[in-house]
Order: sequence, then structure tokens, then C-alpha cells
Amino acid sequence: MLSVKAVVLMLLLAMQYAAQPYLNRHCSATRAITTSIILATEATKFVVCAAVISAQHPLGWRFFKTVRIKDSLRLAGVPAIIYAFQNILILTGTKHLDGLSLNLINQTKTIFSAIFVYLLLGRPQSPMQCVALAIMFGASVLLTGQKEDAGAAVMVEDRDVWLFYGVLPVFAAAVTSGLAGALSQLGLQGKKRDSHLFSMELAVFSMATLLLNLVFVSNDLEKIQRLGFFHGWTPATAIPIFSSAVGGIVVGLVVKHAGVVAKGFAILLGIVLTAVLEVLVDGHHINTTKLIALPLVLISTYLHMSFPVKQKDKQEDKKDK
Repeated sequence: MLSVKAVVLMLLLAMQYAAQPYLNRHCSATRAITTSIILATEATKFVVCAAVISAQHPLGWRFFKTVRIKDSLRLAGVPAIIYAFQNILILTGTKHLDGLSLNLINQTKTIFSAIFVYLLLGRPQSPMQCVALAIMFGASVLLTGQKEDAGAAVMVEDRDVWLFYGVLPVFAAAVTSGLAGALSQLGLQGKKRDSHLFSMELAVFSMATLLLNLVFVSNDLEKIQRLGFFHGWTPATAIPIFSSAVGGIVVGLVVKHAGVVAKGFAILLGIVLTAVLEVLVDGHHINTTKLIALPLVLISTYLHMSFPVKQKDKQEDKKDK
């Protein structure tokens, strides 16, 4: 039976998952310069994780003296680069999608994670997990169909913006999330790495990637020089930044105290809460497409986490190889 602490952590994760798109939209995060928001989020994540390690690790802050930069770069370098661009894609999609659509489409990262884990680590999916992935793929196809807008005809230009600046960036973020997660698993195989330290390493290399992108690729540098780093910020902008930074830590705590399956249930609850927030916060009705896609995503997520490959099947698969 789950402890009270585990249940509280699961509820916190569900609420954070559901609320993040709305916090971004209603606390000016989507009106600020994208790079400034993501840099601030990664810096906050670094500080919070450093504080947790200093407070909880037996060595305290001296633990950081044992960290080798070469190991950090080897383990977190490539995933951090991918995560940096994933964050840009997610924030771009947030500007053009409602919270429910964003979280439903983003959940397709389960599909891409399964694909990359199989390609990079050779870990197969159970027959039921394959069914779950097929259901989730069907839901994703539904969600990329024609945008519904209160039953009225939607202008082609509006649909194009919704598709190319909303749906496609979030799908791309789901792909990159699956790839980065698989690469992280590949690098951490057989190694005992403190989860908070790994989050700090990802944050550092993500910030480095964002700064290089800012100088050589993104047009955000011109905006920052002309308008200032904090253009579009309000005092409330700190809320989604802190929420996003702490969200990853809460995920780790849920897995530690309740397990991976419980984390999956927390995400399911988060998706349901996202639908509630769409009605209560944005005042939108849940259209037919979402009414069909929502249970499909919930069912597929439940099936995927409830029917993993059995240990016996894993051993037989290794023998076949």
C-alpha cells in the first residue's frame, strides 16, 4: 500500500503536469522571449538540485568535488543538447495550443521512447504494449486533424499557424524527448548516478547549448539586445519557471517512493485534470476530437505501463540474440 507521502507526491506531480501549460500561458511565459524563459528555468533547476544535494547528501556540498567534468560531459552532453531544443519546441507549441491538446500530443513521447529504447538498448515491447502504442498513434492522428473552433469554420491561415507552430513543434518535442531519454538510459546503464546531480549536469549543458544557439542561430539575441532579457516578464512569470524546474525533481521523488507505475498513474490523473482546467480556466468546451482522443490516450498509457515485458520473455529474447 502506498504511503501518505507517496500519494501526496503523486498528487503534486499530477497537478504540476496539468497546470504547466496554463501557468506558461497565463503568467506571461509565452509572451516573454523564449530563450530567456528556458535559461531561467534551467538555472532554477540547477540551483534547486544543488540545494537538495547539499542538504541531503552525507558529504554535503563537498560531494561536488568528486564530480569529474569528463564524466558529466560523456553522460549528459548529448541528451542535454537534445533537451534544450525540446524545451524550445514545447514553449513554441504552448503559444499556439490549448493545454489539453498540448499534453495529449506530448504524451506520444511514449511511442518514440519505446522505438528509441528498442533501437539503442535492444529492449522489446510486450504484445500488449504494442497494442497500447498503436492506440496512442491513432489518438495522435486524430489530434492532428482539422482544428475545431466552437463549431465555426476556421480560416486556413489560422489552421496553418495551429498546425505548423502548435502541433508539429510538440510532436517534434515528443520525438526528441524519446531520443534523449533513450540516450540517457544508454549512458547510465550499470552506473549509480545521483538523479539530482544528473539533472544539474543536464541543466548546465542545456544552458550552454541555448547560449550557443542564441549567438549563432536564434533571432532571440537581437530581441534581447533591443528589448532586454526580461522583456515580457511579470512577477508572476517566476511561477511557471519554478514549477517547471521543480517538476523534474517531483518525478524522481514519485519514482523513488511509489515506483514507475505509480508515476504513470499520476500522469493519467494529470491528463484528466488538464481537461478540467481547459473548461474552468480557458472556458473552452472539449470538442469531439478531444473527447475521442482523451480516453484513447488514457487507455493506451494505462496498458503500456501495466503490461511490461516479463522477465522470462526478456531472458528468452537475449538467448535468441
